Amino acid sequence: MIAQTANGNGSVSASTVYSEKKVSTWWRKFTKNKLLFISSIFCAALVFAVVFAPLFTDQDPNKVDLTKRLLQPGEDGSFLGTDGFGRDLFARILYGGRTSLGLSVCIVVVNAAIGLIVGTTAAFLGGIVDGIIMRIVDILMAFPSVILSLFIVGVFGASTFNLFISLIVLGWIGYARMSRSLVLSLKEQVFIQSSRTLGCSKIRIIFTHLIPNVFPTILIYGAMHIGSAILSISSISFLGLGVQPPTAEWGSMLSDAKQYVSLYPHMVIFPGIAIAASVLIFNIMGDGVREFADPHAKKIIKT
Repeated sequence: MIAQTANGNGSVSASTVYSEKKVSTWWRKFTKNKLLFISSIFCAALVFAVVFAPLFTDQDPNKVDLTKRLLQPGEDGSFLGTDGFGRDLFARILYGGRTSLGLSVCIVVVNAAIGLIVGTTAAFLGGIVDGIIMRIVDILMAFPSVILSLFIVGVFGASTFNLFISLIVLGWIGYARMSRSLVLSLKEQVFIQSSRTLGCSKIRIIFTHLIPNVFPTILIYGAMHIGSAILSISSISFLGLGVQPPTAEWGSMLSDAKQYVSLYPHMVIFPGIAIAASVLIFNIMGDGVREFADPHAKKIIKT
């Protein structure tokens, strides 16, 4: 039996050497992937900045001070200036990142979870269950996602919760179709047939064997769509149907600034840069994750 710890004379166990070698190989592969390595650094910096925003500013992002409204960047000690209500733009961009990034990650996670379960179940059970689920998917795909999202928040009211719901009504479909295509090939593999022969229940096979094998590709797909979620959140909030004032959010900040764009362009430029930079970072990181985890995943995702 392989030793689990060092023996009495201080030699290192074989399992420890194997683990260290595996970590070393993983790290070399990670640093060799320039897209993933560099984008991960920027992503970590972005997340750190928005999570620990109080370390970078002591301003209240929602504090209204009409005596300091429409300050230019650097004026009166304001790093990026203020908006039409005298609120500090730098503070609102940092705290708005919490809303935009946090909500986008939650949307991607929920969509991936629903799609993974639905697609895996449909493919494994097959027959009438698969037929019904895929017909529902086909019907839902006929609706334009943005129009349906606007309809939902328009009918049920503009709020962060309704925005969240509107973006998961159709958001899980892509994950479900991908999961189904992967499971259709996996369920004919020997290890699945052996599990059936041994009497494993369908639920156990789905959650113990199929989902863990499909999950890495779904993770890659999700990482590539965080940027799209940020854009969707910002777009709907820009129209006034998403995150509501006084909560800071990049899209709503652009909406508030549009009336001042000709005289105070900094109110539009800085939130716009925050959105563009975040989407770019997550899109590049998604491509890097895809190449790192599975060089052949690009072909699968395109199908």
